[in-house]
Amino acid sequence: MNVRVGVKIGKHIGAALLPLLWVASGTCYAHDYALIMKSLERIQQSEPQGDELYLTIVEYDADGKDKMYEIPRYPLHWFSDALDALKDEVIWRGSLTEHDALTLHLELDERNIGIFETDTTVGQLRLAIKQNGMQHSETWESQRGDGQPVESESTVSSHIYTWQSGRSMYRIHLALEQKA
Repeated sequence: MNVRVGVKIGKHIGAALLPLLWVASGTCYAHDYALIMKSLERIQQSEPQGDELYLTIVEYDADGKDKMYEIPRYPLHWFSDALDALKDEVIWRGSLTEHDALTLHLELDERNIGIFETDTTVGQLRLAIKQNGMQHSETWESQRGDGQPVESESTVSSHIYTWQSGRSMYRIHLALEQKA
């Protein structure tokens, strides 16, 4: 076979494989998401001097590569008197491929400073996200610190929960946004 014939055959094989490469690359497309805390509002604090609050987020994925985040990072916390400054905070970012799924467990805690005092959970949220091709589904479930279910005051694009534990009561407004 001469070189000229080999080059022509190589071009034809490359042209034939190009559509297959294009289709295969589409199956690994990543969809980026952000969980936004639109606001956190104090309705009632448990301590006279104010509550010290933080979020714990645990990300469970299908591969078992679980991750945990504390926002703000320990030893920092949010003071209940200064929550008005928290607007549109990105509290989690992640990506899902075409047929991927993950679950987020979010918990609002009131930090107790004493040595033998445990932190108090004010409310919890479980958000399951499933990617199916170009579409995704979300399942939101919430409960108060005492384990009682909480209904969402939801709109098309966001969810609002009122969480309570003991004397603490807070309203959290969350939205899951898909980034282009």
